[in-house]
Amino acid sequence: MTHILGHRLLVIATLLALTIIAVTPLLRAESPCTHDGDLHYFRVVAMRSAMKQGFLFTRWLPDLAFGYGYPFFNYRAPLSYYLALGLWLTGMPLPLALNLVYALSLVGCAVGAYLWARELFGAAGGIVAAMAYAYAPYQFLNALLRGNAPESVALALFPFILWAFRRLALEGRRRWFLAATGFLTALYLTHNISSLTFTPFLAAYLALLGWVYRRRGHWKEVALAMGLALGLTAFLWLPALAEKRYAQLHMSRVTRNNDFHYNFLNLAEILAPPTPFDTSLMNPPMEIHLGLALVILAGIGLVTGWIMTRPHPSPLSAGERRERQRKWGEVELRATLFFSAASAVLFVFMSTRASLWVWENVPLLPFVQFPWRFVGRAVLPLALLASATCTERRATRTVHHFLPPVLCLPLFLSSFPLTYPPFGYCPRAPHPMVLDIHRYEHQSRLVGVDPVGSYFPVWVEERPTGSPLEIQYEAGGPVARFDKTALPNGARVLEANYGPNRACITLRSPSPFTARYLAFFFPGWRVWIDDRPIQIRPTDPDGLIAFDVPAGRHTLVIRFTETPLRTAADLISLISLLALVVAMARLSNNPINQWSNGLMAHPPGHPATQLPSHLVLLLLALLLTLLKAAVVDRTDTIFRRPALRSDGILPGVEHPVSQPYADGMVLIGYDVSATRIPGDGTLRVDLYWTARERPTRPYQTVVHLIGPDGFLWSPQGSIRPWGYQRPLPTDTWEPGRYAIDSHEVELLPGTPPGTYRVVMTLFDQETLQPLSLLNEAGQPAAPSLTLMEVTVARPHRPADPPTRGRLDLPAGPLALLTADFDRDHAAPGDTVRAAFLWRVEGQSTAPFTPTLALLADDGSSAAEFSLAPLVPWFPLVEWRSGEVWRSQHRLTLPAILPSGTYTWTLQVARSSNYPTARLTVAVPPRTFTPPPVGQEVGTHLGDVATLIGFTLNPATCPFCDLRPAAPLTVTLVWRAETTASASYHVFLHLLGPDGRIVAQSDGIPANWTRPTTGWLPGEYIVDPRVLTLPPDALSGTYTLQTGLYLPGDGRLITPDGLDVIRLTEIEVGSP
Repeated sequence: MTHILGHRLLVIATLLALTIIAVTPLLRAESPCTHDGDLHYFRVVAMRSAMKQGFLFTRWLPDLAFGYGYPFFNYRAPLSYYLALGLWLTGMPLPLALNLVYALSLVGCAVGAYLWARELFGAAGGIVAAMAYAYAPYQFLNALLRGNAPESVALALFPFILWAFRRLALEGRRRWFLAATGFLTALYLTHNISSLTFTPFLAAYLALLGWVYRRRGHWKEVALAMGLALGLTAFLWLPALAEKRYAQLHMSRVTRNNDFHYNFLNLAEILAPPTPFDTSLMNPPMEIHLGLALVILAGIGLVTGWIMTRPHPSPLSAGERRERQRKWGEVELRATLFFSAASAVLFVFMSTRASLWVWENVPLLPFVQFPWRFVGRAVLPLALLASATCTERRATRTVHHFLPPVLCLPLFLSSFPLTYPPFGYCPRAPHPMVLDIHRYEHQSRLVGVDPVGSYFPVWVEERPTGSPLEIQYEAGGPVARFDKTALPNGARVLEANYGPNRACITLRSPSPFTARYLAFFFPGWRVWIDDRPIQIRPTDPDGLIAFDVPAGRHTLVIRFTETPLRTAADLISLISLLALVVAMARLSNNPINQWSNGLMAHPPGHPATQLPSHLVLLLLALLLTLLKAAVVDRTDTIFRRPALRSDGILPGVEHPVSQPYADGMVLIGYDVSATRIPGDGTLRVDLYWTARERPTRPYQTVVHLIGPDGFLWSPQGSIRPWGYQRPLPTDTWEPGRYAIDSHEVELLPGTPPGTYRVVMTLFDQETLQPLSLLNEAGQPAAPSLTLMEVTVARPHRPADPPTRGRLDLPAGPLALLTADFDRDHAAPGDTVRAAFLWRVEGQSTAPFTPTLALLADDGSSAAEFSLAPLVPWFPLVEWRSGEVWRSQHRLTLPAILPSGTYTWTLQVARSSNYPTARLTVAVPPRTFTPPPVGQEVGTHLGDVATLIGFTLNPATCPFCDLRPAAPLTVTLVWRAETTASASYHVFLHLLGPDGRIVAQSDGIPANWTRPTTGWLPGEYIVDPRVLTLPPDALSGTYTLQTGLYLPGDGRLITPDGLDVIRLTEIEVGSP
């Protein structure tokens, strides 16, 4: 017994030593900055608060959603949260407790994989499997980037379940029955999605064992263990499935990021080799890899294991040879090798787009959300295959002492770049409180501490942005959720007693009224008035509990209880627990089938079950730990180094540009996925940004495709592709680092073939003001940058027009399917953008000249616009029958158009008028009397307008002695000399002492409301503009100047031949 205990302790010590590199990033009181780290952190806080209120388990966490409550554990498995809570209750900081959940999961992965693989391929194989599983890239992804604690714990349970069920099937002992039932129950209480994906794998594995051992196995006990695991957890999964219609679970799949259609991988991504950790990259993209070293070892193990387990040539009869093979487990080994390889291939297949049909047709599978999760499921069978490299009929000293360290070495080394949290560590309070939850909900806007609000009751149509309960939380003491503001005049509460998810209220009211309880309506909440149950209902639109109270004195009891369904599920779990006790009493703890019966691949005492030299393994662990701590963590190596050079060059960028922008931003370069795309395809653009100096504002970018007509032929906002990680705001950037800014640009349905420009714009997130790029002289040059041109070909299939707003109007050889206008309210002179989808019905030799008329209510035509040619660079003769194409048009409303309601009408021939949409026109206030100005100018700009003058605010300017970061309001007054045929923009520049632009305002006059195409001759237009001096503005004399220009063309000229009007000089003082 002492020998066995010592051996087991040695195994555990060796595995702990070998996993030290993996867990070291987690052995600290700061948590890695991860996707879901904050969510788990605050959920545990909510659990501890509920526990203080007397709940060991509650489906309804009362303190979430600003105190309105949230049915989180009616749908989510709680075990991983209880692990973190238990560690926190010992007194350690909560961030450390959460870190230890991941660390223990990694160690558990190693121990479980060792136990399972050891029984098949010996202790040497067990060590290889343990390290292959624990050091898989997916493990680090979960712990250091995604922050998915439930899945990490589930991954650790997988091998324990397989090991325990195999033992139960072959021995039938009581201990294995308890272990199998317990481990599977733990999985079902840990992670819903892992339970959904692992259970079929477990069933297939048990079916494999059933085929191998047939009647010799304990299949009744196996079936009972699986049934009891389901029964024990019925209290959780049965309400989650039966009551899913009560929560907004669909929200977990409606966003692009959570839609499986956009989360497939390709084999190149899955099998990508390891790369160094880039210390200069601020936002490493999320990458899902199997691990090339693991795949290679698995391939070697499959071949080695298959060869080593071949039947020996023997003079025995065929029946005797089969019995010999069964006796030593060779049939099981070969079957397990095949099963593991097939499972790994299937899991990889499920993560690729080739499995799309399966995802779209198998029930519940879309709830898995991410097909790439199956890459993580492929790791365990691959780890088992890797362990087969140590297969040997006659275990030699070389195999068991030196082969495992050699095989594990590439696993360790390839994991070095994965051990660094991509976004570093985030400081969190060691012992947070409920008030911290509410602060987080305000700051992150993740109400309910959930990324999409999947568990809000369906009756909550308007999600809260706060609640009156927060004041009570801040004051401490019981939270009074009975809303006294709903009481009628003269009513008062006589006594109130609040407890965990309940309240007892005694009140008197002179009249009946509708009471409101500040918790979300959800099945399980019940109300009694004077011991009589009454009907409750949700309020609209906030979904709170409401009920009618009659006049008089009454005692109200409000309580969250179990529904009949939940009670039945609870009873099933209790009965299952009793059944487990009975089964344990009836089962024997002695194996019915002995080892000599040949049901184990390696029975006790077999050389292969003896641990390889622990000194070699411990020495390897020590050397690698020292190498990483002393060299890899401190210097630039092949495992960890910056990619951005000190001169700002980023090697490997496809199109380097080094384009400087204002405010210190620099575009290093960009990559594009293709130069030719189909009309129904997408274009990926990866921008690489750095900063010369720390920017002062938060910026972001958008990428568009612009056609020869100047129109956008892509949606207004580009899409972030899969794997993109948002960097920190640009106003936190420091020089010497860079960020990847990835976009996926889609084309509008029906985009015709042609050549399109890829245009990128950098703009302020808050003001939406574009940031100018700088020319060689360091002066602002343009707000947008054309990256390149791409060719758009015909789509693979015609566009599918939306059903909403379908017209299907006959128009000669075409059918007008849809007509979209960018506005239904406008002013004279505004430009209305119209887009039409046409389907080709047939060929016609007659010219097609459709007209779009704007008809008044009396039927008279207020304006007419020719739509021919529909697409200038794609003539109608090239359109093929059945194709669907888009045309876009710029329609400038006449400046003299009176106010009223009009109808856009398509006219194909004199006798065919087709109404398509309505337009309301409102004439703006016009003035033909010159308004007062602070300083007169009187300068003409072409024949379009005259700048009458301007007024400064502060009024003491130009002698106001402005300070850095101070605002300056300049009100320009223009007089229209004619109605312009094009919409000119106003620019207002403040030039510093060195002649460089330090502040500017640009756009259509009067805050984008008075385009020059709507000016009437002699009209005066007041155009206020605000300039803000930069915080680092130098003292000196600054020059203010203005003018008019046509975007993409040029500026209007003054009579003196200048393209600017110099207004005044302004003195700027020191900060």
